[in-house]
Amino acid sequence: MKITKIFSAVAAAAVAAAAISSAASANFKPYASTSPYVTAEGSGNYGIIVTSTGEADAPVSTLAEDYNIALDDIGGAYFVVTIPETDSYGQDGNRTWWDGSIGGGIVTSLHSDTDKSTYNWPSQGEFWGVVDEDLGLETRDDTKKYQFEKVGDYTYKLTAMFNFDDAVNSIEGDHIVQYRIFMQGWDNGMAEYQVTECGLLDDAGNTLVALTGDGYPLTDAPAAADDTTADDTAAATADAEAPADDTATTAPSKGSPDTGVEGVAAAAGVAVVAAGAVVLSKKRK
Repeated sequence: MKITKIFSAVAAAAVAAAAISSAASANFKPYASTSPYVTAEGSGNYGIIVTSTGEADAPVSTLAEDYNIALDDIGGAYFVVTIPETDSYGQDGNRTWWDGSIGGGIVTSLHSDTDKSTYNWPSQGEFWGVVDEDLGLETRDDTKKYQFEKVGDYTYKLTAMFNFDDAVNSIEGDHIVQYRIFMQGWDNGMAEYQVTECGLLDDAGNTLVALTGDGYPLTDAPAAADDTTADDTAAATADAEAPADDTATTAPSKGSPDTGVEGVAAAAGVAVVAAGAVVLSKKRK
C-alpha cells in the first residue's frame, strides 16, 4: 500500500510539473474584452489585429482604416508590459515570483485572399529579459534584436522595428484579408505579465495609433482605463464586456505557427491540474 501511494504521488507530481510548465510558458494575464483590435485572451501570443475581414480565427478589425494607416507605412510596434500583483487565478503575490524571466519574439502574419502561407508567421526578431536595478534584476540578453526598457515600477516597454513592406507590396494585387503583429512569449517564468499598452509605429518610430492593453485606442478608451491599475481595468472590462462564452477565463493555450490560430487548447485535465498546481504552489510559498 505504501509503495502504491509513493508511485501515485510521483505520478501526480510529474503531471503537475508538466502542467505548471505548460501554464507558465508564455505567461500573459488575460483580458476579457470585445475589442476587435487585439488578441488578448491569455494564450501564448498577444497580438495587434491591424486589419482583418474576419477570416480564420481573427475578428473583423478595421484598425488601419479607422486611423488612416497605410499598411506599408507600418515600421514597427511597441508593447508595454507590467507585472500585476494579482494573477489571473485571483491570487495576490504574483510579483514575488517575478525574476525577470520574459522572452520570446515578434512575429507577423499577413494573409491575402489567395495566399495565406507565404507571410503567415515570419519572425521579426527575439527578446529576452529585463534590467531593473530597483529589483536587482539583470536578465536582459542584449544580443537579441529587441530589448525591454524599464518605464515604471514592474513595467517595461518593448519597441520592435521591422520592415514588412515587401510582403505587403508583393501581394498588393490581391485582396489583403488579414494583417497581425504578435508579441509571442516563450519563457517559462512563474510570474504572470500583462500588456497594458501597445501601438503601431511608422518607419521613423513615431506612433501611428496607441491602444490600451484590452484593445481600445487611448483617445477612445473607457474612462476606467484612465485612472485605474491594469488589474482594475481588466476586471472592469470583464464585468462590462465579457463575451457570453467567457472564453477569456479559460486556461492559456499555445498558438499555432502554421495557421496563426491562438486557441490550440491543451487537454482539459492538464489545464485544471495546471491551474490548481500554480495556486497551491503560490499558497505554499
